[in-house]
Amino acid sequence: PRSSAGGARSELGSPSGMAKKRVGKAACKTPSKKAGGCSAPGGCCGAAKVLGALAAEGAGETPNPQLAKDLFAREFAHLNGRCYLDHAGAAPVPTSVAQQAAGELLGAGNPHSANGAGTATGARIAEARRSAAEALLGSFANRYACVFTSGATAALKLVADCFPWGEGSSFVYAADSHDSARGIGDVARSHGAAVSEIALSGSSSESRSRQARKMAYGSSGPHHLFTFPGEDNVTGAKHDIHRWVQLAKRGQLGHGAGRWYVCLDAAKLLADSPLTLHEDALPDFVALSFYKIVGAPTGLGALLVKHEALPMLARSKTYRGGGAAAAFLAAESGGSGVEAAIRDGGEAGGVRLLEDGTLPFQQIGLLRHGLRWLNSLGTPEARQMHAWRLRDDLARRLAALRHPIAPGSAVGGRALGAAPICLVYGPPAGAPPSEVGGVVAFNVLDRQGRVVSHAKVGYAAAARGIDLRWGSFCNIGGLRQALLAAHGDGAKELYDPCWKPPDALAEDGYVNGALRASFGLASRGEDVATLVEFVEAFVAAMVEPILKEAEGCDLDDADCDSTAASQETQETQETQETQETQ
Repeated sequence: PRSSAGGARSELGSPSGMAKKRVGKAACKTPSKKAGGCSAPGGCCGAAKVLGALAAEGAGETPNPQLAKDLFAREFAHLNGRCYLDHAGAAPVPTSVAQQAAGELLGAGNPHSANGAGTATGARIAEARRSAAEALLGSFANRYACVFTSGATAALKLVADCFPWGEGSSFVYAADSHDSARGIGDVARSHGAAVSEIALSGSSSESRSRQARKMAYGSSGPHHLFTFPGEDNVTGAKHDIHRWVQLAKRGQLGHGAGRWYVCLDAAKLLADSPLTLHEDALPDFVALSFYKIVGAPTGLGALLVKHEALPMLARSKTYRGGGAAAAFLAAESGGSGVEAAIRDGGEAGGVRLLEDGTLPFQQIGLLRHGLRWLNSLGTPEARQMHAWRLRDDLARRLAALRHPIAPGSAVGGRALGAAPICLVYGPPAGAPPSEVGGVVAFNVLDRQGRVVSHAKVGYAAAARGIDLRWGSFCNIGGLRQALLAAHGDGAKELYDPCWKPPDALAEDGYVNGALRASFGLASRGEDVATLVEFVEAFVAAMVEPILKEAEGCDLDDADCDSTAASQETQETQETQETQETQ
């Protein structure tokens, strides 16, 4: 349902009637104990009805805030008393999934053993592979092999270590790639490959596309790799997967003959959005972490490898341990090595050569329950719309906040009111869900437009029970791009490389981070209101003293201006010291 053989498909879901029928009714018939479905108290059907209605919202019907509250009460009541706004960091674990976790610790055995427990565990792992591919790739599931890793970073490292780099190879990465994806460049460079960066948005992107010429393409010659994120984890900006995969495959992102491969970092995208692929632009590799999608298990991710690229990775891999070594040695005894393992074992043979040692079979068993729960909720478009609506609401409200206006229009010629309180980075409010995910990156500004230390704001929010993320989000390139776009000519002074300690942020006019609020299935409308109210209270604590001082000032008195400024500085320092103590 999330694929297209030709043009792009709308990511907003089906017409409302179809959405209701497919999600609201059919989903409730799927889970059952016989099929291994949700067996938690209340089952998954209640949640499915909630998300079924959310899917109808995505098709244009009137939003109902009570729906999100019902899902929260059913699955996320353990978050009561907190305002959880870090879904991009980790999705909360649903109660019904957690209740089934203990069962995976009982009766499981090493899948390399041929005994009953080992055989049963091996069957559960095979089921989890199929379920993951089907849940994430839809109709393209049969085009990919699921290689389990410890997470998205390990998946990207596997590509880096096994890609057949050589003299003449090129590695191109998007400017807003996660640090783990950028790290592939160090491995590529060590093998003599050329490494370069490309911006996927703005004038440089359009200029690069216009000037690009189609390069020779074929199986001969050096191998090249392009990696980019489906969604920037700093600002939530989404990239056109179809377009960039096509450009790369046509050789329009680099120079020289050879074959181009594409690695899509889908870790953030899949947290709240569907992965929409097209037959004529399929990435060769897709990296992901499961805890960002359904909350559990941690320490488990996957590299989805297109079947045509699987032999290439398996041949280039140099280290093989555990099951991978056994598969390789068995094939070697037949005289054909890797080729025989892949030929005789097919997809399974290639996968075994890429997975070293014993897989985390208990975590994989838990993954099955998480995926079933997720599937019971209906379409990914419904989940996407839920997160996007909250994101759009927060972006609008933060952008509208203004510092309070003091009596009179100015003090000593200095304006006191109507200055924005927040600066939102990335796509503005109103950007559609096809362009932005459930993320708002922002900084708080003082009345002069200076950035207040994101660390101080973040710690103050944490003291109020608000779970934000602040810093650079393990994405130096994405942060740099956001700051440059927002601060313009002053960006070089505002952006400070991240060697500076966190407690020194925003000193002397420098800023090297931001705050990030991100939404998901556990999010509610009141979470938006809680954060906005906190920001208003935080700023009020900073500016109230100087506004009171301004009330007694003669607007033409220069000494009054200096007095107000001195009072502002003193009160700001005292507020910061109090927040640090908290």
